[in-house]
Amino acid sequence: MINTLSTDPINNAINNGIRRSIELVCENQCYGAAVILIFAGIDAMSHINRPENKDYNDGEDFKIWVSNFFHIYGDTRITPDEWWAARNAIVHTYGAFSKLHEKGIRVLMWMVGPDPNIRYDYNKEPHHVIVDILAMKDAFFKGMERFLIEGFADPTKKNLFEKRINELVITFPDQKKSQNNSEEQ
Repeated sequence: MINTLSTDPINNAINNGIRRSIELVCENQCYGAAVILIFAGIDAMSHINRPENKDYNDGEDFKIWVSNFFHIYGDTRITPDEWWAARNAIVHTYGAFSKLHEKGIRVLMWMVGPDPNIRYDYNKEPHHVIVDILAMKDAFFKGMERFLIEGFADPTKKNLFEKRINELVITFPDQKKSQNNSEEQ
């Protein structure tokens, strides 16, 4: 099968899938969906990054990827455990609280607004951190790009990355629609 831009796994799954989906929900101010898709994207990157001998990624793989590639700056540092707890809360309950918060992990809340990207006031709300969703999106895109560039540049990872990217959701263009568009031109 010939690889065209529409069927190329990186262009299809990463650019037109993960990145475009996040951009579209943000453009349409569907910010809760954006947070879920960003976390799904981090899950996908940790799937690609998991050790070769491991069949499935898990929370530890997520936290490793976040530690290495997902950097957002503001009033405080958010730990990988806090990102993982927030991911579980919104993905599983569309809420802010997960079972992990019972262990004292700070709760992440979401906003769209001006700086700082992360707001934290220990004296007022010591257990809550507010994160700007658009800054989160930008940090994820930068981290994903750096991760993929580094991974494909590493000869020991390149083949595994290609294999795992091919395991991501790939959508194929509507052949009928594509044919009609090319006939119109």
